[in-house]
Amino acid sequence: MRSRNEMKVSKARQLRKVENDAEEKLWSELRGRRLNGHKFVRQLPVGPYFADFACREANLVVEVDGSQSKSVLDTIVAVLDGRLDRKMIAIDAKFLPSSIVEKR
Repeated sequence: MRSRNEMKVSKARQLRKVENDAEEKLWSELRGRRLNGHKFVRQLPVGPYFADFACREANLVVEVDGSQSKSVLDTIVAVLDGRLDRKMIAIDAKFLPSSIVEKR
């Protein structure tokens, strides 16, 4: 069983209550295994930070900044299906595989 850091749990709960419109729209598509059966969580503590959304089984973190289009869902599905495995930077989305992030 995981040990729970009560301060982080409390902060995550607080962040869930103040999500922006983009987060709310994306969560409605990700919750309840709606996206191809993948389980996502909101406001996952990652070190000193909180990931907006995360799929633990795929080691995928999704950060939402400002308004996002539905193309974000297509990008997430491409990552989960293994069709996107290289760095991708576009106007409305960015994907960095963990090997790139770790080198920073």
